[in-house]
This record gives sequence, structure tokens and C-alpha cells, in this order.
Amino acid sequence: LDAVSLSYGASHPMLKGGTIISVMLESIYAYGSIFAREGGVVDPSEELRKRNILRHLPAVDFTAGIQNTYLPKQSVSYFDDGNTRSIPEMDGGRVMFRILGGLDESMISRNSLKSDPMLVKEGIKFITDFGVSSFSSTSETNVNEFPELEIFDGSKFCSFILGTFDGSITCHLRPQSLVASTSSSGPNVFNPLEAYEIDFSGST
Repeated sequence: LDAVSLSYGASHPMLKGGTIISVMLESIYAYGSIFAREGGVVDPSEELRKRNILRHLPAVDFTAGIQNTYLPKQSVSYFDDGNTRSIPEMDGGRVMFRILGGLDESMISRNSLKSDPMLVKEGIKFITDFGVSSFSSTSETNVNEFPELEIFDGSKFCSFILGTFDGSITCHLRPQSLVASTSSSGPNVFNPLEAYEIDFSGST
């Protein structure tokens, strides 16, 4: 999709205020592949063992995201609760989601494995990369009169916030490798806490 415009508006009669937010999403993309895994089956009669779930999920490498998102200046977006009025601005927003896992040797060449360290064979990995090159907020808040501090009726407290941020979250759901039994009765395969582990290494 080349572009999508989203707008939200609400009035707050009790607060004597309102909200109008318009967001432009540009260059929305999605692509990927899904493969049946060797040995994977869908059998409703099979005994439900937590360790079997990841084995029967299809092999997947799917990516989706938005290359650019911003608040159009001509839309004059604002938040107003009757006491504080804020005007937000944002440019250069982006977000990318990737899901991959379950790929076997026939699907991964040695060259691609070296060039893409994110590829996994065990479990499913979820990757989110996001950021905003510039965001700001200008606010005005009504202040109660306080003559002792030379604050009189009609005074306002003004603030301006400017910043940027980037981040990445990587979550790898994979079978937990139990070297030794955690109890005298052996591992409980019906307990998802013993069957899986979640690795957040690589997140920033």
C-alpha cells in the first residue's frame, strides 16, 4: 500500500475539551514464505504435549512493516482535556515485524545462514524494530491564581518536549533444553514453563 490516512476525533463535554489525531502511514509492505515442516501433522486426536506444539508449526519467514509514518502538520492534531492543551508533532516513524523459525537445512543455504544470523531452526523468533526520527509536544496548562508567587488569573504553564527514539525487541520461543531433571519425578511435559523458554537476547 502506498499510503493510508487514519484520523481519530472525540469530544469531552464534561471536560469542555476534545481530541483530534490524524496519522499518515506510507509504504506499508508485507512479504514472506510459509512451508510445511517435515514430520509436522495436524491430528486433533494426538495427546496434547507442550513439546509437540513447536514441532508441528509450519516453517515461516514473514516480514511486514511501515517505512514512514507522521502526523500531517495541516491536520493540526491536538489533545485538550479542558485544562491542558497539547499539540503533538511526529516525523520519520517506522516499524518492522518479522516472524521466522522452523527452517530446516533444505530451506537454508549455508551462505544465507552466514549472511542472516536471525535465521533459526529451533522454535519461532519474533523481531520488532521501531523508531521515530523526531517527535515533539507543545503544551499549555491553566494555572490557579497564586499572588504570592506573582501568578495571576489567566496565567499558563507552557512546556515543550523534543526527542527521538529507536528500539528493537527480539523474542525467541524455543524448546527448553533440560540437561538434568528438575525434580525427582522428572520433567513435567504438560507444564509450559518446563517445555519452552523465551530468549530476549538481542533486544535494545
